[in-house]
Amino acid sequence: MVIERPIVYIFTMIPFFKNNWDKGKKKYNRYMHNKESGLNINFAFSFMFSTTMVIFTSICMICVKLFEIKVGDTIYYYFWALVALSYFTNYFALYQSDTYKTYFIEFEKTNNNKQFYITAILFHTSVIALGILSAYLTVGFDL
Repeated sequence: MVIERPIVYIFTMIPFFKNNWDKGKKKYNRYMHNKESGLNINFAFSFMFSTTMVIFTSICMICVKLFEIKVGDTIYYYFWALVALSYFTNYFALYQSDTYKTYFIEFEKTNNNKQFYITAILFHTSVIALGILSAYLTVGFDL
């Protein structure tokens, strides 16, 4: 909102943009907010895929450290197994069962969207912190 108003003001000074602003806004909304294949849905899927990758990688690293498993050259196979596990978890839990659609519909109904943004940011920040902490506890790194 803070950035959008000056940009709209600047672009509507140009006659071409002023005449086609409403048409462009409709196409933008259809492209971004389409619940079937919009950019917001794909962004959410990608972000949750990254988050589950961090969670599964942290769990795998902790198990390797606790059970003293020698990984060696098979690390690549573990990596691809974690990628596949994360993808299928997101695909079957969120994407195929249309769970994400109900979340987006409920999110649009609420008036206090800032509260949900803060919750989402805190959740993903804590997952990243879990990944960093598990990397530090298992592999260790010098700061």
